Amino acid sequence: MRYRLGCAAFVIAGLAWLGYFLFEFVATSMGDCADDSACDFYRGYVEGFVVWRGIAVALMLILAFLAFRFLYKEDNVQ
Repeated sequence: MRYRLGCAAFVIAGLAWLGYFLFEFVATSMGDCADDSACDFYRGYVEGFVVWRGIAVALMLILAFLAFRFLYKEDNVQ
C-alpha cells in the first residue's frame, strides 16, 4: 500500500511542478516590455532561467522516484 501511495505522490508532485512551470514560462515569455530596453535585454535570460530550473527540478523528481522504486518494493509481489 505504501508503494502505491508513494508512486501516486510522485505523480501528483510531478504534475504540480509541470503546471507551475508552464504557468511561469507563459508569464515570463508573454510579458509586455512597453519600450523598455532593459526588459527586452533581460527577458531571454529570465526565460532561460525558468527553463533550466524546470529541467533541474524535473530531473530531481525523476531520480527521487527511481530511488523510491529501488528502495521500496511492492508487498504483494511473489
